[in-house]
Amino acid sequence: MSVDTYIACYSSEVNRLSQWRAYAGLGVGYCIGFKSGEMATTDGRMPLLEKVIYREEVAEAVVVRLLDRVEEFLAKSDFGEVEVGYLLGMLAATFNIVACVVKHEGFEEEAEYRQIYQPSTSSLLLENKFRSGRYGLTPYVEIDFLNEGQLPIESITIGPCADPDEESRTLAAILSRHGYQSVKIKQSGIPIRA
Repeated sequence: MSVDTYIACYSSEVNRLSQWRAYAGLGVGYCIGFKSGEMATTDGRMPLLEKVIYREEVAEAVVVRLLDRVEEFLAKSDFGEVEVGYLLGMLAATFNIVACVVKHEGFEEEAEYRQIYQPSTSSLLLENKFRSGRYGLTPYVEIDFLNEGQLPIESITIGPCADPDEESRTLAAILSRHGYQSVKIKQSGIPIRA
């Protein structure tokens, strides 16, 4: 059974050189810190935000525990064909979420969290859009937060660059122009060259 799933990826690591190298390319990178408590969607729900699992034994333990609970639940109840179909759909969506948060241990230093949206399991219906990316056309959805027009930004850390003070001044002007008055601007402190 196929379950449509959309994922936004975040990291709890604000200032890691490998992240700057991977995501800033040859330019200056910016790490945006969000106020997770204000990331509720326009329908008032919090997005599903899950910590990524990097250890195979932890992932296996989660799947085993989930299967044990399903078996326990099924053993206690007598279901008809409609109920079984519904349960199978919910089970597929749940396993899909688990699959979305398992990643090879080599990526553990990313300290990733993933925001997961599944139209089939949510009361929130979002329009599919498409963008051209590194791997071809990519479907995506836009999630509106409660404070429409502004993201719940708490801080922005400027990555390694030639003139961090100038970057800070320019970033402050851009934030002010767009109505962000209380965003903390930080500098990486990592030099461009050692």
